[in-house]
Amino acid sequence: MKNFSLKNFIPLLVLLAFLLIKGGYFDRLTEELDSGVKKDLYMKTETYDVDVTVDGEGYYLVTEQIKVKFLEDRHGIYRYIPDKGFVAYQKNGDIKKFPYLARVELELPNSDIKESKQNGAKVFRFGYSDETVRKGDYEFTYRLTPERQSQPFPYIYYNIYPSKWKNDIPKGSRFTMRFPEGTDLEKLEFYYGAYGSTESASDIIDLRKNQKENTITGILKENLPVGSGITCFSGQIQKGFAGVKGKPGISLLLWVPPVILLAVLAVLYLCLGRDEKIIPSIEFEPPQNMDSAAVGYVLDGIAEDRDILSLILYWADKGSLWIEEEEEYLMTLHKLKELPEGAPSYQRTVFRRLFQNGDSVYLNGLKNDFGLTMSSAKTQLIQEFDGESKAGIYTKPSWRLQRVAFLCTLLSVIWVTVLTGHYSYMTAVGVVVQTLLCTGMGLGMYFCCRGIDGWYSFSRAKRTLMTAGGASLFYLSEILYFVFYTYKVSANEIFDYTMEIRIVLAASAVMMPLTCFMKKRTPKCIRWMGQLSGLRSFIETAELYGGEPFLCRSLSESAVICKCFRRIIGRRKQRRFLRRRLRRRRRRQLVRSVWQKECFSKRTCRIL
Repeated sequence: MKNFSLKNFIPLLVLLAFLLIKGGYFDRLTEELDSGVKKDLYMKTETYDVDVTVDGEGYYLVTEQIKVKFLEDRHGIYRYIPDKGFVAYQKNGDIKKFPYLARVELELPNSDIKESKQNGAKVFRFGYSDETVRKGDYEFTYRLTPERQSQPFPYIYYNIYPSKWKNDIPKGSRFTMRFPEGTDLEKLEFYYGAYGSTESASDIIDLRKNQKENTITGILKENLPVGSGITCFSGQIQKGFAGVKGKPGISLLLWVPPVILLAVLAVLYLCLGRDEKIIPSIEFEPPQNMDSAAVGYVLDGIAEDRDILSLILYWADKGSLWIEEEEEYLMTLHKLKELPEGAPSYQRTVFRRLFQNGDSVYLNGLKNDFGLTMSSAKTQLIQEFDGESKAGIYTKPSWRLQRVAFLCTLLSVIWVTVLTGHYSYMTAVGVVVQTLLCTGMGLGMYFCCRGIDGWYSFSRAKRTLMTAGGASLFYLSEILYFVFYTYKVSANEIFDYTMEIRIVLAASAVMMPLTCFMKKRTPKCIRWMGQLSGLRSFIETAELYGGEPFLCRSLSESAVICKCFRRIIGRRKQRRFLRRRLRRRRRRQLVRSVWQKECFSKRTCRIL
């Protein structure tokens, strides 16, 4: 089927989910929704010793020695080292923070250690999958090089004990930190608590400073509980320490691809997507003796159930069947004659199914098994116009390009979301908000495309609602996306790429209307549309209604309705009677009676 439906969102949402999973978003989400770190009741940490060398170039060389005992068979342990997030520190009585990205590299290769990335952290897995142990003595060395986006951070900052360790770190565990020559050890501060806490750790550790050797040794005076860590921070610029380096930007990688896509789509639209102008002509009949289903498909390029069901009223007008309506939802169809030999395949399929068990059928009895017939008939209707060697409703390159343009427009924003998320640690709320806003953009663009494709088949109110509402949803989602991102930047939680995102969102805003108008009708369809537009104008402005426009909401039945009206319009006496003698109330009653016939297919849809 050559239309863009909500089903087309499924691959896009799968792609978005894959990218977010790849970036650790959902692991992050799961963890943050948890109230805290869950203690591992089947593991006991016996010692946790750390040796840290603070290099003058700004990196930290760390050696950890961990001894554990397991209360059940285990393969080993996992050590999570955060490689993105934000640094929180206290300066002049205020708590400050900035986002950072870190490179974590295992210094001494070890076959017992498997490396991976998860949840905004580098993961070291110790042990073998085919071997279990009850205790373990693990020692490993790694290099951690933190980086920030702009100016270097000239202060020492390091998390000695991790707050995400799932055991109490026992009393007596010790750490040693070696600093560059000339470091003022008295200016070093130690914090204790959850990640980002600035509570002094002087009560929980015994510090021993050696200014001559530029070292500090700390010993835990009591158990460090689960969820708490210890951080070393120097709020003063230290001699011989370069600090955290600035991260090279990814500006071009963020905005250049979407801008290139915009340029390509603009050229393709000008070459392949622009419709010729539809010129209405005065018509009293549908083109080429089209039936109501064919008219409905030509108008919007979409085969719908109501298009097929409108054939019942069409056949009734042709004398092929008789409709007996006892109540609003109680209808019986009686066959009067067979369809002519030249009837299209979709007509024969539905007609044959209606009367396969006799010349009369109770419409409510078709509820259970009529769906397959409808599906088959819609496929045949499409093939009638878009089969091989047939011109079709839309040019094949254009309707394919619309799908490509749809994906490109939305992927531009998803690209920025995933890439910036790779360099910043987005919170659980942030993940949900960004996903919802991307979905809002996609839905807005879909409804706008649907409203434009069905412009001539929808009522004025419906097409206005779908196009204006869809466009509003898209642009509102873009605005909220930008506002949310700038809020996160102002809170120093993520890297600042607001200028790049502004360019990408502007490019997507231009790509959206190009996408909606990308489908181009064939020259043959343009002629049909001119004739159908003239036919619609005739129905709406018929003198029968004393200048009142006829509320034709479903032009898919216009072929039938037009013929029904002509029998009334063509009778001079009736026209004069309606115009001169009937009161306005009586005219409205007549309109309502005809309107009920026009809504026949809609009621039939509800019945089936």
